[in-house]
Amino acid sequence: MNLPGYGGSTGEASVFDRNQSRAYYEVIEWVAEQDWCDGNVGLNGVSFLAISQYHVAACRDYGNKAPKALKCISPWEGITDMYRDLVNWGGVPQDGFPAFWWETEVKPSMTGDPQLFIENQGSTPPDFIQNHPFFDEFWEEKWAPVEQIEVPILTCVSFSDVGLHTNGGYRSFMDVKSKEKWMYTHRGGKWDVYYSPEVQEHTLKFMDYYLKGKTDNGWDKVAPVRLEVRSDRDTIYEVRAEHEWPLARTQYDRFYLTDDHKLTLNHEIKESEISYHGKKGSQSFRLRFTEGTEVSGHAKLKIWMELRNPQGKQADFHLHTVLNKYDKNGQRVPFYGTVGNKNDVLTRGHMRASLRELDKEKSTDIIPYHSFQRYQKLIPGEIVCLEIPFPPTSVFFYEGESLELTVASYEIFQNAPMMKDNSLNQEGKHVIHMGGKYDTFLQLPMIPRS
Repeated sequence: MNLPGYGGSTGEASVFDRNQSRAYYEVIEWVAEQDWCDGNVGLNGVSFLAISQYHVAACRDYGNKAPKALKCISPWEGITDMYRDLVNWGGVPQDGFPAFWWETEVKPSMTGDPQLFIENQGSTPPDFIQNHPFFDEFWEEKWAPVEQIEVPILTCVSFSDVGLHTNGGYRSFMDVKSKEKWMYTHRGGKWDVYYSPEVQEHTLKFMDYYLKGKTDNGWDKVAPVRLEVRSDRDTIYEVRAEHEWPLARTQYDRFYLTDDHKLTLNHEIKESEISYHGKKGSQSFRLRFTEGTEVSGHAKLKIWMELRNPQGKQADFHLHTVLNKYDKNGQRVPFYGTVGNKNDVLTRGHMRASLRELDKEKSTDIIPYHSFQRYQKLIPGEIVCLEIPFPPTSVFFYEGESLELTVASYEIFQNAPMMKDNSLNQEGKHVIHMGGKYDTFLQLPMIPRS
């Protein structure tokens, strides 16, 4: 069966709107009543087939409830917030994927005239952010209310799908109301892992437990989190069972940026500044590990920035950040990324300076959460604080290996087609202030060695 307006189905074509979740809800109830169904329905799928599960498991048109027949879901990598996860990550517009998605998947699968979609949605996906630059009612409808999900859930978080599904994956574990929840993490490609014998067996065991009543199959003994710790792109350092995410024993160490390009635990450093070109510049800071160290969880960057523009006209800028691993010989270690990328970074973050305002109710010391409700343009000489969350990661560093933070005015390590619109950045300088009253630091989730 297809969504309204797609694949031969009638109705209005849209993306992530209520008419889709409502139709999905009613289909599930219809299936449960058929002679060939025992009344128990489970859902399983990747990407859009995961996203649609979030919406129907907390269907807005039916009181944020799931269909009675829906006994469990297994969303395998899917965004939960189209605005924050995909189209306007960190307030930086996504230029590549919406156009790619529209031309290759959305438009070709429509039943009717694409013009009807445009009239219904106001534009095609590449223009959504121009029409709705702030998080408004348009984006609210496309946001999945995962905190209302109560059915048992087996979800997936890929450390390699940064920029697409990684953030949605961890929210679909951390934020759901269900007390019966499991999270499977991995480092590889979504489709390769999803179709692997291990994952198929794992999913079948979950489904059998909740759909077929095989309560003696041992699923109730499975740990809530399957954590896969990477060493490099093709090497798994360790796979182990954990009971929560983030890990309760995490030690959040703050490594302060210095003007000699280091990351140090010493917070009593002198006040200084370092800058780079406002359109094509960067600065990097490195931390060398003197013993084996695991970093697993959510990192964040708190950074004090100033925009120095000779013309005094520019009042805003984009900040791009990446975390990389380097081996003992100083060579960058590649990791798998999204859409087939085999030479990606550990994790990355983006931030538009004028959209730096935090939602104080939803932000934590671990994960900053931005409200995206208004612009706060910079004035000449103003130094502002930006807090940038990194999608979660898990990696092991051997003695002598290093972690490097790079801060830039452009995307150094692009991940096509996840390209950003960086036209906001122009001439001038981006200035990083550190030391003294400017507590500029990278916070890392360090896991103590047992």
